[in-house]
Amino acid sequence: MPTLLPARKSGFTLIELALVAGIMGLVAMFFYPSLMRLVSTDKHVQAKRLVRTARDEIVGFVRIHNRFPQSLAEIGHGHDPWGKALEWELAPNLTNATNICRYCGTDMNATIHGKKVTNVALLVWSTGKNREDDVRTGSDCQVLNHEENYAPGKLFDDVVEVVSLAQLEGWLGGHTSQDCSDPDLLVCYPMNNSTDVTKIEDYAMYALHSTTVNNPQPCLDRFGCPGGAYDFDKDAQQYALVRDTGRYLDAGTDDISVAAWVSVWGPQVQNPNAPSRYYGAIVGKGFLANADGYGLLTSSKHNKHRYCFNFQIRKDYKNPKFVNSGSFSQYSVYDHQWRFVVGVADRDAPGNGLKIYVNGQCMGEADPTLAGPIIDPQAIPFSIGNAYGYEDHVIPHGVINRKFYFNGRIDDVQVYKRALTAIEVETIYNATRSLYR
Repeated sequence: MPTLLPARKSGFTLIELALVAGIMGLVAMFFYPSLMRLVSTDKHVQAKRLVRTARDEIVGFVRIHNRFPQSLAEIGHGHDPWGKALEWELAPNLTNATNICRYCGTDMNATIHGKKVTNVALLVWSTGKNREDDVRTGSDCQVLNHEENYAPGKLFDDVVEVVSLAQLEGWLGGHTSQDCSDPDLLVCYPMNNSTDVTKIEDYAMYALHSTTVNNPQPCLDRFGCPGGAYDFDKDAQQYALVRDTGRYLDAGTDDISVAAWVSVWGPQVQNPNAPSRYYGAIVGKGFLANADGYGLLTSSKHNKHRYCFNFQIRKDYKNPKFVNSGSFSQYSVYDHQWRFVVGVADRDAPGNGLKIYVNGQCMGEADPTLAGPIIDPQAIPFSIGNAYGYEDHVIPHGVINRKFYFNGRIDDVQVYKRALTAIEVETIYNATRSLYR
């Protein structure tokens, strides 16, 4: 009878276990560094995404609150993928959101991977894998030192987002707080300075760019932004005009609304036919003349140092219809305050369809009824800072335009082919009085 061998117990021998452990060790030796690099890379990608999101949320916070956050915790940001809080720094002269455009530059610069960024407004960064803050700011001009100024042989692994002053201005609305997308806009002039100061660009549908005459100068706008508005000097006879060959700006029988931000800087032009009157033409076409037209102006009576705003429409040279914003002594020509002025002609509302608004409030009403459509047979130019446009141009009935040049600053000019409602005027005012919409 054959002898039965004893059954083998289940399991591995020591030799087998040692062999498996050796194989696993070899695998780990070859693949562990790659695996760790993948983990590290993933964390680096997460950090870049987190830092960029924090940057964007700071900008969004400023849009809503008109100030910078006190800390990143205020916008809901905590720690980076390595467990350390994000860092951020604001250029020292940007103490609040409203003064961003008051500076042509900042005192902070950055060098990232050999590329220098000047006029840095904002920095956001993660300290990286080594959890050491490798970003340095010195006391002299707040210069940010990166790789080439870092300790030789030491890895710079911070994840940094740098925002220049120009980027921040652009993201926050820049010098243009005006919405030019309304389909009823005939012209829309943000009045921002461009490389070609001989023209003021129109951003509405017809692109009716205006030509400047006698060099009105780009100046600070109501936010303190350089080049965000234009300064018109009456003594230098400065203005801008559009030769409206397509006749887009003839009002005809349609409703019309004219809007502009205005800052008066001194007495206006005396009317030679009525020496007690002083006028400053802000914007319009064929107004303050014996022609068909409409326009906004300042008006003084007896005291050239005080004024009110006026909106007028007219048919030919007879019986112009106009409305004042108040008494002729309403404002001082020396207060230099920016005011949002809107003239509205609702031709379907006899009795009170002619209105003028200042800073969103209706300040006067009048009858808009005219003898016929506002159609200028001579194609008089649309003008900014002047009532007419042509030099020595004889208008119907032999009357020569008296050139009521404006003395002050103008920004954000708009003309609509509809009558703006009171709610629309107030909405536009609230949307454009702040730098950040």
